[in-house]
Amino acid sequence: MESTFTLTRILALGLLVLGLFMAGCSSTPIYFDEYSDGKTISITQAGSVAIRLKENPTSGYSWVVTLPEGLTLVRDQYIPDTVPTGVVGSGGAHLWTLRPERAGTFTFRAVHMQPWMNVTGTERTYTLTIVVK
Repeated sequence: MESTFTLTRILALGLLVLGLFMAGCSSTPIYFDEYSDGKTISITQAGSVAIRLKENPTSGYSWVVTLPEGLTLVRDQYIPDTVPTGVVGSGGAHLWTLRPERAGTFTFRAVHMQPWMNVTGTERTYTLTIVVK
């Protein structure tokens, strides 16, 4: 009788730990970079997406993002490369973390340009279509 009770407790504890692990996984973003340009991905409504693109704002160029309704911007951060002290003009990456507000299909768009200039059509672009189920 005691061994059945212990086995049941171990099984219940294991299921609780698994449930907590699975709940934590939904809040961990799925990462994408320049190699995912033009792709379509699928996530659940509990999921999130992080997009990391190389950027060097010291050159005057940065990513200008168009965020569609239906996606919430959770994080918008520039992360400089690690360089020796005294080095100037180095690049880094820009990181955006997005969370869906509802089911649907949404396209994250970014144009690499000098923000004060007009779009000419020759700029580098990035798109990621996100299907939320």
